[in-house]
Amino acid sequence: MVLWCSRWVTAVVVVVLLMPPSPVEGGELQLWRDVLISHSRMTMTYDTMQLGNPSIPAGAITNLYCSSSCLRMGWCNVWCSYPSTTPTHCILSNAIAMPNYMEPNMADVITCHTKQLQDKATNAIITAGAQAAWFPQKGKENLVDGIYTYHGDENYSSATGFTENWFLIDFSEIIKISQVFLFAPISDYAHQVFYDLEVRVGNVTVTSKAELAAYDLFGAFPGEAYPGQVVDLMSAVPVSCRFLAVQKMTIDWFEFEVAHIEVY
Repeated sequence: MVLWCSRWVTAVVVVVLLMPPSPVEGGELQLWRDVLISHSRMTMTYDTMQLGNPSIPAGAITNLYCSSSCLRMGWCNVWCSYPSTTPTHCILSNAIAMPNYMEPNMADVITCHTKQLQDKATNAIITAGAQAAWFPQKGKENLVDGIYTYHGDENYSSATGFTENWFLIDFSEIIKISQVFLFAPISDYAHQVFYDLEVRVGNVTVTSKAELAAYDLFGAFPGEAYPGQVVDLMSAVPVSCRFLAVQKMTIDWFEFEVAHIEVY
């Protein structure tokens, strides 16, 4: 049986081999997984991003104080220690950072800590219908790069038209999955670009949307989505597949847009 449900994303913002916990003080720190992220990226200011920079009290254990501060904040998903230039502060952010995120800008990289588990979409191969020419920054690669800071430029946006509004994730081998999270854009037009969705799985590659009918249905979301909605599609029994496809079924002239995807 396939179920779907949704949950609100209240703050800033396609099972699993866990990364080893950080060797840091306190039992609560076992909740976090290390990830390297560019300092400049973590301190960028977005309209929809929550970012905190708490001062660490004298005598406090830095990692434990930053971790506890993040856990107290309902919106915080990632915390980082500031580089040596500001050692008495830590960064708190609601960014979604996967443990297997690979930072391209190593010049100012810092060690951060994320709540997320390692998923199967991050760093997978992705193909898609044509991309929206008017949104060149919203490429399909954004969905599998392992980080999402709730900025609209990090979404994926397709070209318009029924044959273009889909994408395909290739895990490179047959794996088992049981849960897929799809994040709707944080925008007033979410209801136009994120609704009537199907997630399908298969073991043979396809090159057109018409071929997706041969895949097995994993789950569906009729929508319409509200801004920032997160759709949770779950299978009661793990499903074996190499490919996972997401498509918008409705024939209209709006693009298909997805902000983030996680596969477990």
